[in-house]
Amino acid sequence: MKLRLLTALLAGGGLCLTSVAGPLSELPTTGSPPSEPQDTSKIYLLDEIVTTATRLEAANRTLPSALTPLDRKEIDARPGSLLTSALTGVPGLFVRSYGGGNALQTVSLRGMAPEQTLLLIDGQRVNSFQNGQADLGFLPSANIERVEVVKGGYSSLYGASAVGGVISVTTKRPPERLSGSLTQTFGSYGFQGTELTLGSSAGGFGWQADVRKERGAENYEFEFADGSSSTAMRRVGNDFQNATAQGRLEWRSERGNSVFLNAFVQNADRGVATAVTDPSTVSRARLANTNFRGTLGTRWDLGSSFEFRFTGSGTYASESYADPTILVNGVPLKSDGTNRLVVLTPEVRYNGSTAFRGTVGADLGYAWYRGSDLLNADRRYGAVFVSTQHSFALGTDAPFDFHLYPSLRYDRFSDVEGDLSPRIGVNLGLLRIPEIRLRSSYGKNFRVPTFNDLYWIAGGNPDLKPERSLSFDAGVLARVEWNGQWSLDGSFFDIRAKDRIVWTPTSGSFWSPKNIGEVESKGVELEGSWKGLDGLLTVTGNSTWIDARKTSEDFSGDPTVGKKLIYVPGQTVSLSATVDIAGFTIFAENLWVSYRYTTETNDRFLPSYSVTSAAVGYGIPLGDLTIRLKAEATNIFNTQYQILALYPMPMREVRVTAGVEL
Repeated sequence: MKLRLLTALLAGGGLCLTSVAGPLSELPTTGSPPSEPQDTSKIYLLDEIVTTATRLEAANRTLPSALTPLDRKEIDARPGSLLTSALTGVPGLFVRSYGGGNALQTVSLRGMAPEQTLLLIDGQRVNSFQNGQADLGFLPSANIERVEVVKGGYSSLYGASAVGGVISVTTKRPPERLSGSLTQTFGSYGFQGTELTLGSSAGGFGWQADVRKERGAENYEFEFADGSSSTAMRRVGNDFQNATAQGRLEWRSERGNSVFLNAFVQNADRGVATAVTDPSTVSRARLANTNFRGTLGTRWDLGSSFEFRFTGSGTYASESYADPTILVNGVPLKSDGTNRLVVLTPEVRYNGSTAFRGTVGADLGYAWYRGSDLLNADRRYGAVFVSTQHSFALGTDAPFDFHLYPSLRYDRFSDVEGDLSPRIGVNLGLLRIPEIRLRSSYGKNFRVPTFNDLYWIAGGNPDLKPERSLSFDAGVLARVEWNGQWSLDGSFFDIRAKDRIVWTPTSGSFWSPKNIGEVESKGVELEGSWKGLDGLLTVTGNSTWIDARKTSEDFSGDPTVGKKLIYVPGQTVSLSATVDIAGFTIFAENLWVSYRYTTETNDRFLPSYSVTSAAVGYGIPLGDLTIRLKAEATNIFNTQYQILALYPMPMREVRVTAGVEL
């Protein structure tokens, strides 16, 4: 019966098949994004937003799973200068920070580990093959045009690591005319930041450049408590310097053919403040990083609605860690290593009409590590994928429309098992005014062992298997116009993973990874917003409930079975408001995070905390120039809190920014 129905829909001519290339998805496309048949009435109440984060160029409202978009205006309105500052408060997402400034920061989605959340910048994978994570403590938000946080498993599109979801970052494009800016920021704990941007376009050619440098002492005060007494302390060894430069060149023809070159260079040095275990805690460890990412891509019209896309990308990441307080065989600890990655992605896309689109492509990659901590690690991998979108509506006056999203990918690796990752998603529009939509998706996902898991000299395990999981989610989206624009978005999710890789103690003081245990993370995300007073005021609130537990025994009588996973809050609540009036942009947010367990037996936990932040920006036009002023404060009420045990977070931080914009 299901086969007959699908055949009938295909034959009916009302279906559309759509997809977009992965790393090339940031290029502008010809034609219109997929949409339902339109009439002359106002069918959709809110501005249409099109996403490319899912490899499928589709309207956000018609996707099969939840997505949170952030544009440049929203990023500028918030306090902070890092990508994690923009991500704070996104439903289902939790930022794990080891302190203020540029300390190590990772993110997790829907209760999954940081290694199970994939970060893409302009379609290029950022997660390290060495440890599986993306260190967002190094990533500024300065040159970001938009961010899209896609929830749910997406290994069928991007392969390994996309278990909890995907964070897709798109950097700025060349402007249509000569424009640029120069800004200077000063703040608490010795923070200084300088940024210069410049770009232009003419005759089909465009260029954009951004240079930013930050530094800070991050010697903030905090209270250390051991249960019997409290001691006032000041953070030491937490200073940082971070310099980044990013540039883009692109060419576009009148037919829509495009070529672009994107490059990112970073040099960072920071103190690594250790866990605070007593009042005498002092850290002298330092971490230095040099990173380079480059992408060259093209999009070419083949005629007959076919289009060829190709990207070649490369990553170079060098890291040096030293801690003179730790001796190994009488010698101070020092570790050096370099990761390299090259990926080629060819794709062929069909854009016949809004009624039929699709793509098929491949990823060919080679990653290798050379350094002091691992045996020489190399990984060659290849993948083929196909992704489609089908849309069906019974004419312009139909009360509903239907979207189907099947996708399939096969990955093969030289050093670990490969996997086949299918996924199916649906989106059903029940009503148009008010708009009510239902959505759901189900898919298989995986994460491959990292180089550290396999090749660490002191205890790697070359026999590890990939983690595998099944991901299901279902949700409802409602939008209505009544004294403003109202939106309500709710989702239920359930992720079940097996062959989970965990590090366990072995003989002596060494630890080693192995495949043991199963975990399940399920929960509910609820988000609502109101935009009124002719767009002057936007109020948003969201809450996420997560129950992430270990569901299998590692041995008879295992005390951790049925216990909640560490550092996964049971609930988070975010409330924010943005006011745009008379040249002012005012933003305020309060984030509340429930307690988190810090041990696998759930006998210790960190208490809940609430942090309030705000920012005020103002633009003063002066002919062709605009003077930009901004004042911001985080942790306004001086909350004492820790996100991770023994790593105190900064107290109140204040920053002021002044700049000129062309």
